[in-house]
Amino acid sequence: GSEIKRYEITAFDQDSGYWDAKRPITLTTSELKFIHETDSLTEYFQSDEYFRKVDSSFNRLDWWTPLAGYGRRNRVRGNELYIEGLLGQVNPVGIGGYRHKLPGYFNKTFKSGLKLENKGFVDYGFRNKDIKGKLTTGFTYIPEKFVKTSLTVGDFYSLINNYSSIEQTFSRSNYVRSKTIGVAQRMEVVNGLFAELSFEYTDQQSIDNLQLSNWSGQLFGDLNDPVPFERYTKSELKITAKYRFAQKYVMKGKEKIIIGTDYPEIDIEYRKGLPGLFGSEVNYDYVEISASGEIPLARFGYTRWSASAGTYLNKANLRVLEHKYFRGSDRWFFSDPSSTFQLLDQTLHTPNEFFSLNGVHHFEGAILDKVPLVNRLKLQLAGGVGILLIPDSDFAHFEAFAGLERPFRIKEQLFKISVWGVTSDSNLGEAVFTFKFGISFFNTFTQKWDQ
Repeated sequence: GSEIKRYEITAFDQDSGYWDAKRPITLTTSELKFIHETDSLTEYFQSDEYFRKVDSSFNRLDWWTPLAGYGRRNRVRGNELYIEGLLGQVNPVGIGGYRHKLPGYFNKTFKSGLKLENKGFVDYGFRNKDIKGKLTTGFTYIPEKFVKTSLTVGDFYSLINNYSSIEQTFSRSNYVRSKTIGVAQRMEVVNGLFAELSFEYTDQQSIDNLQLSNWSGQLFGDLNDPVPFERYTKSELKITAKYRFAQKYVMKGKEKIIIGTDYPEIDIEYRKGLPGLFGSEVNYDYVEISASGEIPLARFGYTRWSASAGTYLNKANLRVLEHKYFRGSDRWFFSDPSSTFQLLDQTLHTPNEFFSLNGVHHFEGAILDKVPLVNRLKLQLAGGVGILLIPDSDFAHFEAFAGLERPFRIKEQLFKISVWGVTSDSNLGEAVFTFKFGISFFNTFTQKWDQ
């Protein structure tokens, strides 16, 4: 079935006599030699000596440590501490101008498999003299089922749209002040089905009363104007579920190692604004279903796609911050085509239903490698489409793109740079065409490109 292999908890503590009694067929000398060598390797890779050597690379102090960050790890004790360096602390484009931020985390893994995770930050704005921060603590207490309880508290400037364009992300129009406390429960219900139930109470405030830096207005223009709204409180219940068809895994004691699946993933999200609970002023029901996947085509590359649809079943008291948002496109940067659009003029949002579809195919070397002389350039073809429908706004957007990609290596890391031609048309504007540039990275753990 889906379980590829299982190691019992006591498997690594048995002597050769135990295995001789279990095996109906006597092993050959070469097989016994192989077992001895692999057991020796396994024992070494789980030894304190090996852990100290691995940890030393993480714990090492270099001239760039103050810039990149300071970390201490002890695998024997299960401790890991990390504090961001100056590159992660200095925020010249914060709310009100320069803010100094101190992010970090501390994790503790117990020998029983239980895990305690803590992450958060504290930051200070010099212009408005305000201290903000956020802390999340999570405890995994049934590791084989990924059962985890998390608690979050904070008073910070949060994003209205968590996945906006680069320009929109740093502009003041995408921020509000949130004073929040929340709790979440996550687990794997059955193999491949992950579910999370969370509750969050939030005091939402506009930042239009804060002093903003002069340069931000010149840089972002109209995007720098904070969203004005009356302060309100929100109690929200959220249920999310992810299902991976035919998810493969390996059980090693109490640890479940997920291998993955070749089939699509389905996500379902339900959000309920609870009126009256702790003074909550919202009342809405939102449901969204989405799917994504990757289709390998052997020698002809691979296709990545995603689709989603959602609607508000109830919007008796729905605020603009709880609308469904869509990422506005960057001017020159080509973002992930399997989940974003390239020619949306601005960030869009809707309090009603929507449908979106994104897809991209990477031919890799399937075509251009067959062309004489051109194949020496190591160029690769790619292309795709995107569709967004928002019926209540009578908005229909279609775009298509094609590009050339060039993989290259810097030391051990693989990259891809690309140039794309993008065209789009919608019922609210004229057809346009432009060029964009992109970059992607190869994940050595998943053995896949990030786009």
